Amino acid sequence: MKKKVLVSTLAASLVFSSVSILPLGTTGVLDKLGIQTVSASDFSEMPLPELIDLINEMLRDFTEEEQAALREIRARLAALDKDAVREIIAPIWARMEDKVDYDRSKYPDLTLDNLVWLIQRGAAIDQDRLLEELSEWRKDPQVRKIMNQLTKLAGVPGIGMGDFQQFRKKVYEELEALVRKEIPTLMLAISQGRFKEEVDRLLDQAIEIVAQHKSLKISKFIREMNITGDDLKMVRQLFVKHLDPDNKVQLAVAGVMIRSQVAFSAVTSDDGKRLTPKLKLLGYELNNLPYLSWQVESDSDIYVQDGRFILPEGVESAKAEIRAVLTYKNMTMIIYKGSIEMGKSVVNPPGEKPPVNPPGPGKPPVNPPGKPPVNPPGKPPGKPERPKPPNGVKGPDIEKFIKSMTKWIEEIKLSHLEKKYSRNEAVAKAKQMVEEAIRAAAVIDLSKLVEKKNGLITVDYDVDQLEQLFEDAKQIADMANEKLKEVNPDAYPAKAILTLDLGKMNASKAELPIKKALLDLARTNGMNAIAIQFNGLTITLDVDQWEADTTWTLEQQDRSKVSSEQSFASDIYHLSVESDGKPVKSFAKPVEVRFPVSPGNSDQELLVLAKLDEDTTVIKGGRYNPENQTLIAGHKNFSTYGVIENKIAFADLDDVAEWAGRQISVAAARGIVEGRAEGEFVPQEKVTRAEFAKMIVKAFDLEDESAAESFADVSNEDWFQPYVAAAVKSGIVNGRSEDRFEPYAFISRAEMATMASRALMQSRGYKMTSDMDEATEIFTDAAEIHTTLASGVALAAHEGLIVGEDDQRFHPNDDTTRAQAAVMIHRLLDK
Repeated sequence: MKKKVLVSTLAASLVFSSVSILPLGTTGVLDKLGIQTVSASDFSEMPLPELIDLINEMLRDFTEEEQAALREIRARLAALDKDAVREIIAPIWARMEDKVDYDRSKYPDLTLDNLVWLIQRGAAIDQDRLLEELSEWRKDPQVRKIMNQLTKLAGVPGIGMGDFQQFRKKVYEELEALVRKEIPTLMLAISQGRFKEEVDRLLDQAIEIVAQHKSLKISKFIREMNITGDDLKMVRQLFVKHLDPDNKVQLAVAGVMIRSQVAFSAVTSDDGKRLTPKLKLLGYELNNLPYLSWQVESDSDIYVQDGRFILPEGVESAKAEIRAVLTYKNMTMIIYKGSIEMGKSVVNPPGEKPPVNPPGPGKPPVNPPGKPPVNPPGKPPGKPERPKPPNGVKGPDIEKFIKSMTKWIEEIKLSHLEKKYSRNEAVAKAKQMVEEAIRAAAVIDLSKLVEKKNGLITVDYDVDQLEQLFEDAKQIADMANEKLKEVNPDAYPAKAILTLDLGKMNASKAELPIKKALLDLARTNGMNAIAIQFNGLTITLDVDQWEADTTWTLEQQDRSKVSSEQSFASDIYHLSVESDGKPVKSFAKPVEVRFPVSPGNSDQELLVLAKLDEDTTVIKGGRYNPENQTLIAGHKNFSTYGVIENKIAFADLDDVAEWAGRQISVAAARGIVEGRAEGEFVPQEKVTRAEFAKMIVKAFDLEDESAAESFADVSNEDWFQPYVAAAVKSGIVNGRSEDRFEPYAFISRAEMATMASRALMQSRGYKMTSDMDEATEIFTDAAEIHTTLASGVALAAHEGLIVGEDDQRFHPNDDTTRAQAAVMIHRLLDK
C-alpha cells in the first residue's frame, strides 16, 4: 500500500480514537478509487467489491494483536447500551436539538434515539459478511432518511463519505505538521509515560484548526451546528472512556503510523555474531528511549541481550523476524517490524547491499581477468563515502555553541531564582532565548558559492554535500532543547532554525533557490525552518509549508523613487517567491522577515515595517530587536517593504497622557489602534467588541483569509468580519449567544481581560494554573466577575495585564474605554 493512503487512513482513525460506525479501513480508500466527493444520493453506487479488497489490504499492516484490539473495540461499540451511546453523542446532540425542535416537521427522523440506532446499526456490521452488510446498511431507507435530514438541518447539501474523507485527510495534514514540529516532545512524552496525553493534545489542536476550514463540508456542518472544539474533544474522550479505556486501539494505530515512518539501520560486529539495531523517526534517534526493547518473533537461534541481537557460538548463520516495542505500565506499542540475517558471511547492516566482491578472511578480492578490482585497495567495501561540503563552505560551529550555552543557561537560572518573570513569561522567554541561540549557531555560510552577474546574485549548491552540516545543526538543536528542559522543565521545545548565509555583496537583486531536496533534508534532521540571509536581510520559512522547489527574490529599491516623503530607517526591498515555477501570492502561515535597521535617533518603539504599494503606505507592525538592530515581522504575502519611524500625534490625550499617552502612541504606530478623526483619538470613548477583536488580531498577527464565522449579525460586507472570524478561529473570542456576536456592543473590562488571556494562551502558550485563582483576591469587587470570565481575569491579573484602581476595585462590568484598551494592548506587546 502506498504510504500516503495508509497514513491518511490511520490519521482519520486516530482523530476519532480509531472508532468508526463503518467497518475498519473504509476511510482512506476513496483516494485509491479516484473518488473525491460522493454525495448522499449516489453513495450506494460505490464499487463495493473493490472497497472490500482495499479494506483487507489495509488490515495487513496491523499485527494480529492490533487487529484483535480493533475487533474488540467494534464489538464493544455494537454491544454498547443505548444510555452509553447517548452519553457519547450528547455534546453534539445538544447543539442540534434546538434547530431540530424549531421545525420538527422537516426533521421527523432526527431524534436522539435514531442517532443512537444509526451508530449501533453501523457498528453491528459483521466483518465476515462485509460486502453484503455494508451494501444493506447503505441502502437502508432509515439510514438514508437520517443522513439526508442531517444535511438539510445544517444547510450543507450532499454530505457523503468523500466529505468525511476530505475532513479527516485535512486533520491528518495538520496533525502531521504538528507532529513534525514536536517530535522531541513526543519522544520525551513516551520516555515519561505521557504519550497518550501528548497525542490527545495534538489531536484536539488539529481537529479544532480544521473545524474552521472554509470549504470543507464537514467543517461547515460543525460551524452551522455551533459545535465547538470543546464539544469535539468531549466526544472523543467519551469514546475512549467507553470503548478504549486501555488505549489499545490508539496505541495500535499510532504504532502503524510510526512503523510507516521509522527508519531501521544496524551495525554488525564480531564476525556477524552481534548486531546492534538503530531506529530513527523523522530524523530523531529512538535508541535511547528508556522503555524500548527488542524482541525476536520467529523461531530462531538468534536471541536478544542488552539491546543487541546475538548469534550463538557454533551457529554459522541464521535469520529472524524481529520487532521493537515500547512498553510502559499498561502501554504496549510495536514501532518496528522487520527481519535480519546474521553470520560470518553477512557483514553489512540490513538494507545495505553487500560489496560485489566481499574479501574473505586473509583472501584478496577475486576479480574477472582483465578488469580492474571492483573494490580498489585502500577503500573498504560497503556504504559509499558521504560527499564532503564544498571548499570554503562553513557549517555550524558546535564548539562555539557549547560555549555560548553557558551564558543563556545562567540567564535562565538567574531569572528563575530572582523571580523576574511570571512562570508563563519565564517559559516563553526561555524558549525565545534558546531559539535565538540556535539560529545564531546553526549557520551554513554559502557566500563562497555565490555568483554575481549584471547586478544579479545567484547561488547553486549540491544538497548531498550539505548533509553533514545539517546533521551538525540538528546536534546543536538537540543539545539546546535538552539543556532547556533541564533548566526550565516547563519550557516548550525551541524551534530548530537553520540559516543559509549568502554573505554581503554590492548587488541590487538576489535570486535564492530553496530546492525540494533541501527541504526534505531539513525535515529529516528535525529542522522546523530554514532562514535565508543576504546583506543582513533574513527570510525565515517553515519547512512544512513548502513541498516543491522555490525561488525567493529580493530586489533593492531606490528610496527616492519609492517615496519622496518618507524617511526610512532601512533599505527598501521588493520581495517575491515562486514555487514549482509559479508565483505565490499568499502563504498559509506567516513568513518571518528580519530587516536590518539603522535606528539613528529614532524612537525604537515606533519603528515599524511598512508595505509600500504605489502611493499608499500600509503599516504592517513588527517589533524592533535592539541587540542585533533588526525589525522582525511576519507576513502572509510579499510586496515592497521598508522600515519607518511611524509617529502619530493626537491632540486630545492631555487627560490620559500620564497613564496612557505613551501606550496609545505605540499601539497607533504599529497600526493596532486608529484615531476616530484626524488628530483625534477620543480616549474616553467606549470600545466595541468588534473593535477590540481587531486590536487583538492585529497585535498578535492573526489575520487569516481562510477564517470564517457563522454569526447572524456579522456579514461579509462588514469591515470587522475578517477580524471577528480570525479571533473566533484562534479561540480568542466567542459569541454572546450561539448565533450572535453583538459586534457593536461595548466590551466590558472583564471581557477584555479574558480575550487578552486567551490570546496569550493560544499564541504564546501561556497556561492557566490553579494558583492563579488567587490573583483576583486583590480586587475588592472580585465577586462581581462573571463565573465564565473568572479564569481569564485571573490569568490577566496574574500576568500584570490588569491592575486595580485607587480603591482596589477592578470594575469588571464597566465598559472599556479606548485608552484602557490601548494600555492593555501595549502590555500584551511586551509578553
